[in-house]
Amino acid sequence: MISEGCSVYGTVRHSVISGGAVIGKDAVVCDSVIMDDVVIEPGAKVYYAIVDSESVIRSGVTVGRSDAGKDHITVIAKGSDVTKNVEEK
Repeated sequence: MISEGCSVYGTVRHSVISGGAVIGKDAVVCDSVIMDDVVIEPGAKVYYAIVDSESVIRSGVTVGRSDAGKDHITVIAKGSDVTKNVEEK
């Protein structure tokens, strides 16, 4: 589900994208919840994650694992600037 006011230039599958979010070119978001005003920069990948409001996932970073499944969700706190790969917290 993609809310009004989002900009999606990458791939989104089985995810909820909230208002004001930006999904960059060649970014991938799968099985995740992206809250308001999150920026997922070009080439970033987000799998099985909840990314709280006003966070930035930097280019080339991977959040979560594509094989994690619903029992291993990665959570990114509000206002985070994610510059390195991160898995389940």
